[in-house]
Amino acid sequence: MSCRRLFFLSFFFMSLLPRLTAQELTFVTINIWSGLDYKGTLKMGEYETREVRKARYAQLVAELKALKPDVIALNEANPLPRYARRLARDLGYDYIYNVGMSGLKLGCLGIPTNFREGDAILAKKSLRLRKVGVKRLSSGAGLISNMASIHFAESNQAIAGRIRAGDRTIYVVNTHLHAGVPDHERWRREVDRMGEAGSMTEVDYQTLLDTWHASITRRQNETQALLNWMRAKLPGDARVVLMGDFNAEPNSEEITWVLTDDFVDTWSPLHGPNAAGFTWDPQRNTNIQAFYHLPDPGDGTLSAYERLDALNTQVARRIDYIFVKNVPAQYIQRSEIVLDRAPDGQHPSDHFGVLTTIQFDSIQTEIIAE
Repeated sequence: MSCRRLFFLSFFFMSLLPRLTAQELTFVTINIWSGLDYKGTLKMGEYETREVRKARYAQLVAELKALKPDVIALNEANPLPRYARRLARDLGYDYIYNVGMSGLKLGCLGIPTNFREGDAILAKKSLRLRKVGVKRLSSGAGLISNMASIHFAESNQAIAGRIRAGDRTIYVVNTHLHAGVPDHERWRREVDRMGEAGSMTEVDYQTLLDTWHASITRRQNETQALLNWMRAKLPGDARVVLMGDFNAEPNSEEITWVLTDDFVDTWSPLHGPNAAGFTWDPQRNTNIQAFYHLPDPGDGTLSAYERLDALNTQVARRIDYIFVKNVPAQYIQRSEIVLDRAPDGQHPSDHFGVLTTIQFDSIQTEIIAE
């Protein structure tokens, strides 16, 4: 072969190198719904029968197998580690997890007997998933760990893992933030209406305001704690995929802070910032329709805030996200709402999932501090 021909062949293959070395990875985030009502001491109340819960799980597995994601983030996995281990085995993935709430436990023993809930990340075995750390974003007094817990209050957290795609290190963070009535104009008007209706005392009205504002503040503080932790824990130039149930709408302060921290919402570049993309959808989701009902007006056992929260559950909104950092928007190849089918009349969760495909190109230079 002549030197000239060899030169042109080399140039041709070099021109193909970016396409040969680029790798697409698909991520899915889903709050899989524990199915618990979070009431009970010896055992939490359960919305479903065991048979219905098994059918939901089978549907989840079937749909995830069809989607073939490389990485999956789970919220409300219960009980841990059994749920994450079983799903990872059924899909052929590795997994990491962290218990977020579990009551009084030593290992898997204790009360409530059916409660050991938390978050997990699953990844295909070729990605060599490793746990990087856990951040408790908020919790009451007590101890919570994977080994033991003495804790009965709501607790929220983030779990970080690391995967290897070829010569690239990618950090994956999964979080679940506090649920509650958001700071939204619709709820400001509703709170004003409740106060003006004359159905509550001035003390009750102030209690409603204080409870509502405390819920908003808690979620906002969790968001700030999450961002601060990631800045301290992860290399500044690392490629990060942040996923989970943020319980906040796209125009909220919480999501604005995430975007200000140089994260990109993978939904918006492909669909536009105003596209619905509802992941909490009472008009479509059969589990919400079956188990989340507005309270009886004559039920005097509920507080004004609990009534407000029940109204909030009937509003469709986007609260589950996949964000990326240090990945240009043009590398986001695909973003969809998934796990939103109900082939047998029931959805696999009370949330819908989000799927994003990202192209990671090793031609770009990066320095990862391990």
